Amino acid sequence: MQTVIPLQVFSAICVIFAHGAGEVGQMAGPLAAIYDIYTNGELSRSLSPDIWCVLVGALALVVGLATYGYHVTRTAGVMLAKLSASRWAGWFGGGRRPEAGGGGA
Repeated sequence: MQTVIPLQVFSAICVIFAHGAGEVGQMAGPLAAIYDIYTNGELSRSLSPDIWCVLVGALALVVGLATYGYHVTRTAGVMLAKLSASRWAGWFGGGRRPEAGGGGA
C-alpha cells in the first residue's frame, strides 16, 4: 500500500496542473475576444489569444487560489464529501472477498 502513495501524489499533481491549464484557457479565450472586439470593432473569424491574455488568466488563477483556494478546498473536501474509512472501503466491496463457490446475485 505504501508503494502507491507517491504515484497517487504524482497523479494528483498532474490532474491539478491540467485543470489549471484548462481554467487559464477558458479565461484567455473570452478575454482575447473582448479585446479583439474593442480594438477592431468586430470579432475576427480566427482569433488566437495574445500572450498577455494568457498571463492575465494565469495571474487571475494564482490570485484566486491564494485568496479563496483554502476555503473552496475546505468546503468541497471537508463539508461536502465527508468520508470515513468504512465508507471508502464500501465503494470497493467493503474489503470483503467473495467466498469460494458462494452464490452471487
